[in-house]
Amino acid sequence: MIRFFHIFKTFYDNGLYICEIETLFEELLESVKYSFYEEKSTSDKYMLTSILADIPIFEKYIPCRDVPQSVTLMDVNNFHITRLVLDSKFLIPEIVSEKILSIAEDQKRINELLYLLNPDSAGLGNYIGGLAWAMLQYLIENEMK
Repeated sequence: MIRFFHIFKTFYDNGLYICEIETLFEELLESVKYSFYEEKSTSDKYMLTSILADIPIFEKYIPCRDVPQSVTLMDVNNFHITRLVLDSKFLIPEIVSEKILSIAEDQKRINELLYLLNPDSAGLGNYIGGLAWAMLQYLIENEMK
């Protein structure tokens, strides 16, 4: 749903197919409301809110951009991967960086991750490989500042 709305919002923001997209959004309104409130992933909910908050038809149906107060390691991974896939510069909440730093400062957790990380589980789709990749993205972004 995030990628779908990102694509159509990009068209809409560039003045393409405005009438068609507005009609489509009206038809999807009930599904979006239901999906949003049923969504369990903190990262998916935040990113969907970030995209939909600027679309007039959805403004009154979604809560303001609530910043997550806690995230799981899967959310950390999801934030960075989705940002890369969408090539979007939406803000990643500070709690994500704090989660990465909490791991980086805990030698026991680093050792556990290194134990789990092996050639068979180093892909981006893998939990451990994805987390290592998200940590690397965080370090690269902070080195560039």
